[in-house]
Amino acid sequence: MMISSRHVLTSILMLTPTLANAGPAPLTAEQTFDLYARTIMEDDQAARKQLVSDVDASLITLRSMSENKEFMSKVFPVASPHFPLQHFSSAKNNGSVAESTDAFIATVFRNTQCRATHSNVWHRISDGYRIADVSFSCNVADVTPLQSLFDAAIFNDEDSIGETFWPKYLTTLRDGPFREVHGITRLLMAPDDATWQSNRMNGVLPQAQVGEDIGTVLKEAWMAVEDWPYQTLSTVADGMNGIAECDDFVAHYRGCVARISPHEVVGAKELAKELKVRRRDSSEPELIQHCKALRLKVASQWPESCR
Repeated sequence: MMISSRHVLTSILMLTPTLANAGPAPLTAEQTFDLYARTIMEDDQAARKQLVSDVDASLITLRSMSENKEFMSKVFPVASPHFPLQHFSSAKNNGSVAESTDAFIATVFRNTQCRATHSNVWHRISDGYRIADVSFSCNVADVTPLQSLFDAAIFNDEDSIGETFWPKYLTTLRDGPFREVHGITRLLMAPDDATWQSNRMNGVLPQAQVGEDIGTVLKEAWMAVEDWPYQTLSTVADGMNGIAECDDFVAHYRGCVARISPHEVVGAKELAKELKVRRRDSSEPELIQHCKALRLKVASQWPESCR
């Protein structure tokens, strides 16, 4: 049967109002996560506007992470009351140290850029909700290579406030290099609804489950520095072999290297390990003589202040 062009045109015209009223497709779970992340981490006003219009109008009050001081002090080292804020003084220009700190933290959050990678969507039979377990990744500063500088500050009695470590640490937090870390959060879609939403929280971040879960990932990455003193002291204790001449030599070596070549302070750990192994195969008098001779040899290569 032949269909006339007039019939086809009439059919198209009849469909047009329906297509025009269909509106944009609902946000996916991944798109919704990204809007939350851009709003609470990057203070992205365009993302906030879309979140309010397409997800929930009440989210207009959604706070950024950096505005929650209690949360920040637990997640971000620079916001901790123990952080030496004097290291921001050189960057404050005409503003206060506090203003400089706030601007710095905002920059770090913008550079972190947490984004959804994929999601697993399933249906909860008990109440009709759809659940999206959203996996995400964040770019965080890789501070691990700075641990030797941190150790050097501990053992350098001429640098008790970490003048070498903290400026380098701040620069790394802001500028990288970065590494990728991963986490997972959950979004819910109510029955007869088409929008994904994050659970409300009553914890340290009273804004959204997304923020809480991102915070957990960032805390693990950023607050590693809090564990370094314990790791360092444990390493020192494990490296002692009980012979005063040898343990004193290692301590002296560690203190001198911390002053003259901070990046090489890890060498003290290797030296202690070597002497501990030798302890099993040598008598105490032999090891004492070895440590004395080694100290003289190494000291000859040091500046006068370290001898």
